[in-house]
Amino acid sequence: MAVDIEGPSSENMLDTSNIYDQVVYEDVHPQMDEWEVVEESEAMPYFPSRIQPVNVKLGIERESKVEVPLFSFIKLEDHFKYKKGYILNTGGNIWGLDFVPKVASQQSDPLTQYLAVGGYRGAAEEHMSMDEVQPTGTYKNCIQIYKLKLSAKQAQTDPVLEICILHDFGVIYDLKWCPYGAYEELAEMRR
Repeated sequence: MAVDIEGPSSENMLDTSNIYDQVVYEDVHPQMDEWEVVEESEAMPYFPSRIQPVNVKLGIERESKVEVPLFSFIKLEDHFKYKKGYILNTGGNIWGLDFVPKVASQQSDPLTQYLAVGGYRGAAEEHMSMDEVQPTGTYKNCIQIYKLKLSAKQAQTDPVLEICILHDFGVIYDLKWCPYGAYEELAEMRR
């Protein structure tokens, strides 16, 4: 199996086989009929409230101001000689951020990872305390999932907003993925 030892993947730094090789929730499998694809017009109330681009100042020796549209990014290597990575404009304040667990034995590219991002729909204009209850249906929001190719040796592949999971459960204060059975082989999914 081709694994990039220098990439920022936890599998390369820690032996997680005792965690990721287990299936704890064998009976929990999302079904296709539990999901619904909606038109962009239906999704708009769930998207970030700030749709204007953000201005970001970059540079050490030469500063430059860069405009980043909503759901877009800045490639750091375009502004810094030895930096790789991206700055994403998710449109809101990020409180939850986590890589979707993916074991190395999957049938897909081992360097492709998925980053889930969530938080407030707005930026500085809204705040809620962590113990404040938001009744279901009163605060529409989304979890943005970006597809990334993480490698220190290969050329960078730009991040792509792969999917938005829409929900009406309020502000996302934290994101944690269940690593057990969350990413299944295609053969297992067909059973």
